[in-house]
Amino acid sequence: MFHNKIRNILQSLLQEYLYAHEWNLGSARVLSMFKKARIVSISEYVLRLHSKDAIQQVMNDLLEAEPILLAELIGNSSLDSELFTSLKDILHESFSTVLDDLLENPSVIPFNYLEQLEPHLTDQEIERVRLQHLQLLLRKDCTCTLQEAIGRQEQWRLAANRNHGTVLGQMMRTVVQDTVCSFDTLLGAGEKLDANVSWKHYLTLLGIVAKAATSEYVNVLRVKGAVKNMFNKILADGRFETLLLLMVTSREICATDESILGSYTSWYKYIIGEMTYRVDKAQFIAVMGLMNKLVPLEGSVEILKVHASVSISFPSLCMEHVVTFKNLCKSRIIKIEEAKCRQEGVQPLDPDISIVIDSDDD
Repeated sequence: MFHNKIRNILQSLLQEYLYAHEWNLGSARVLSMFKKARIVSISEYVLRLHSKDAIQQVMNDLLEAEPILLAELIGNSSLDSELFTSLKDILHESFSTVLDDLLENPSVIPFNYLEQLEPHLTDQEIERVRLQHLQLLLRKDCTCTLQEAIGRQEQWRLAANRNHGTVLGQMMRTVVQDTVCSFDTLLGAGEKLDANVSWKHYLTLLGIVAKAATSEYVNVLRVKGAVKNMFNKILADGRFETLLLLMVTSREICATDESILGSYTSWYKYIIGEMTYRVDKAQFIAVMGLMNKLVPLEGSVEILKVHASVSISFPSLCMEHVVTFKNLCKSRIIKIEEAKCRQEGVQPLDPDISIVIDSDDD
C-alpha cells in the first residue's frame, strides 16, 4: 500500500510537470508514451491550455503525427460532460483549420489522419468524424454561386483530378467512404440551394461518391431516383435554381461514370429530348423557358453542341420554343469560339453544328 501511495504521488507530480511544461517539438511523442503507461491524458492537457494558439499548436502536432492521442480527444468529446463538450469545439476548429491549409496546399500534412484514426475509433466515432469533415468541406470556398458553377464545373473537375494523389485527395475519398450517408448529405445540402454551400466541393465529392456507387446496384438506383426527383421538382416549383442543380449534378455523375446515368448525351436526350412524353404542354413550355435562361451561363462548347444537336420532341404548336433554344445554343457556341480565337489571335471559323428539330405532332 505504501508503494502504491508513493507511486500515486510520483505520478501526480509527473502529471503536473507535464501539464505545466511548454509544448515543443517532441512533446506529442512524449505524451503518447506516457498515455500508454496510463500516466497522462491528452484531453486533460488540452483542456488546461488557455491560449488558442497553444491549443492549435498541440492539435496540429496530433493531426500530423499522433492519431492515438487524437483518437482519445475524439472519443472523450462525445462524453456527457460540460468539460469534455468543449473538446468538440476544439476539434471542430482544428479540423476546419487543417482543411483550410489543405485546400491551399493539398499535401501540407504528411498523411491522411482520417485513415490513421480508423483502428483507434469505433465505427460510430469514425463515421461521425467523416461526416463532420464532409459538412466542413461543404462550407469552404463558397464564393461561387450555383449559376457560376455551370461555367466552372469542368475546370473544377480537372483540379480535382490533379489533386487525386495528394493528401487532400485521399482525405476526400475517406470522407465519403460511406457512400449512402455521403450522397444523402450532399444531396440534402444541394437541395437547400443555400448560398453558403461550396458548389466546388459539392461536385468534387459527388464525383467520388458516384464512382464508388457503381459497385452496388442499390446505390445506382438511389442516384437515379434522386436525379429523377430533381426533374419532378422542377415541374412542381418551376425554379431555375432547381434546374441548375439538376444539370451540375447529372453532368458530374455522367462525367464520372457512364454506367449510372449513361453518357451526358443519352441522359440529356431522355430528360429533355423526350420529356414531352412525360409532361404536359404547359410544363414543356416552362422547362424550355428555363433552358433558355441556362444558355448564357454555359462555358462548355461540348455541352452546348449536345444541346444544339440532340432532337427535342415537342407537343403541338411548340416548335418555336425548341427552335429558339437551339438557336441560342448555336449563338452561344459562336460567342465562346470567337472569344477563344481572339485570345489566341486566330480567325474564327463557323462552327459545324447540326440543329435537329423533332416534332411529336402527328
